Amino acid sequence: MQHVLRFCDSFRKFLTTMNRETENKIEWFVAVISDFARRFKIKMQPAYTYLKNYGGIDYLNRHYEVLHTFSIDEAIDNTIIICKRHGGGMGV
Repeated sequence: MQHVLRFCDSFRKFLTTMNRETENKIEWFVAVISDFARRFKIKMQPAYTYLKNYGGIDYLNRHYEVLHTFSIDEAIDNTIIICKRHGGGMGV
């Protein structure tokens, strides 16, 4: 019985950590998209759509572990390059 209780406690800690990590990732994505929108003087929805259409969201998601250690401006600069490579025209 003791091993089951230890497992439950460990699993509870894992879920708490996972939820915090997911929450942090969502907050970071919102900050990046918000600052991208602000930089180009557009609203959040068109900013998200642009990033989605030209590979920016996929890039941010695939490279989150590294990109979230950069400043938001550096992450946006790198994402702009990716979007340009996929046909995007912002930042040209």
